[in-house]
Amino acid sequence: MIPQNLGVCENASQDLQELLSIICTHRRINTVVWSNHCNTEDEISYQELEAFQDSLRKWREQSVSTFQGESEPLDHNHTIDSMSLLPIPPEPRVYPSLDAALAAATFHAYMGRSLCMMSTTNTSSEKYEVEAIMHAYQNLRILKGLQENSELLNKEHQLLSCNNVKIGFIPLLFLGAQFCLNSAWLRFTTDMIRFVGHEGLYSGELFAGALQSLEFFQAHAQKTLNTQPASNAGLALRFRTIPVLIPGPQEKSAVAYYVRDLGLQSQGPPNYRGRHVQIVGRVRWQRNVADASTNVSMEFFDAKHAINEGLKDRCLYFQLAVNEPVARDWETLLGPEALGQHSYFIRLAAARHAFDGRTCESLGTAVDTII
Repeated sequence: MIPQNLGVCENASQDLQELLSIICTHRRINTVVWSNHCNTEDEISYQELEAFQDSLRKWREQSVSTFQGESEPLDHNHTIDSMSLLPIPPEPRVYPSLDAALAAATFHAYMGRSLCMMSTTNTSSEKYEVEAIMHAYQNLRILKGLQENSELLNKEHQLLSCNNVKIGFIPLLFLGAQFCLNSAWLRFTTDMIRFVGHEGLYSGELFAGALQSLEFFQAHAQKTLNTQPASNAGLALRFRTIPVLIPGPQEKSAVAYYVRDLGLQSQGPPNYRGRHVQIVGRVRWQRNVADASTNVSMEFFDAKHAINEGLKDRCLYFQLAVNEPVARDWETLLGPEALGQHSYFIRLAAARHAFDGRTCESLGTAVDTII
């Protein structure tokens, strides 16, 4: 049983707020963390990413209420191959409160995602990739700890209202799935999302379903790659297929696109470093209200399919959403300009702090689409 120390919980809550404030000062990186759909980024410099990571590490050193003397969580002696020996399910890591666990999970998700970006533009060393994957593993340990102490999760989640826009474990796990090691880790991530269930605005079943389909599309994309994964390790991060999830406002329908990177654009304006991306496939979910069943349709696309004509990563979300009925539902709620802004829903995540605690249902629900 986790000790319920109110002083510790209050300080851990302050740690979490301080971390979110730090993240919001790096708005460009924050936006890219959530809106980058092909696991690569060429416009944010290494210096910018390193400064961001230094801020996160400094926060961790000062957040004694959250980590309570916990030593450096990463084993820097690991390699891609040795990480395949790490146990799944992992050893649980227990924190003194839900806010402490959430703060730690947020730290690992942002560290991992920023390292992931560095690893995909520097292929001469596996250092960044190993560290990114290890951060994903730490979040699996955190969720395993919560699973074994579910009383804490159930008790404190009672305070998480259905309109809450606070960062949650579900989007952090969904993000971490982009840089987990292999299919065993991915399946455990899916299990942990289902364990969390419905978290504020986040439907665990929907996010888990999007990840459950990911392996099919990764296998489809891999057919065109010359590089094959090692026996126990997954593809290099730069070759991964990434899910882009667009839930509907009422959770009656949703669509997920699966995207991979094809490399830098060879043509374009001077200094333009846009990338070729490919839609590998699409899944649609439609709930039948009468009997509560869900119809699922799955489509696979090759690089020459019409859906991939003229596709660019810079306005990818808009290109996908503009013809989607579920996205049009959001436009009805939020106004005709909603889809005209680049990654409109994702920008809501980057500006989450601007809500100032408001819980307007129609506006708050849009944060469900931050992935």
